[in-house]
Amino acid sequence: MEYFQGFKVKLTGKIVKFNNRNWQEFVYLEGPKAGQTGVAPTHEDAERDGKRRRREWQDQQDGFRHLRENQK
Repeated sequence: MEYFQGFKVKLTGKIVKFNNRNWQEFVYLEGPKAGQTGVAPTHEDAERDGKRRRREWQDQQDGFRHLRENQK
């Protein structure tokens, strides 16, 4: 079973490409949006974006470390 924002959802199998990302369509099975459709990034795209954000954060932290070291 898949979950999105804490609610059970069922993937429809439909994937749409938008803004250079793949989005998977789903239907909410519970909660206030039950029966409505929504989209979320595919697992692969979400993982790739997470790795990119972590790499950017680490690069930023490395830059701050160099600044601190140069001030000593």
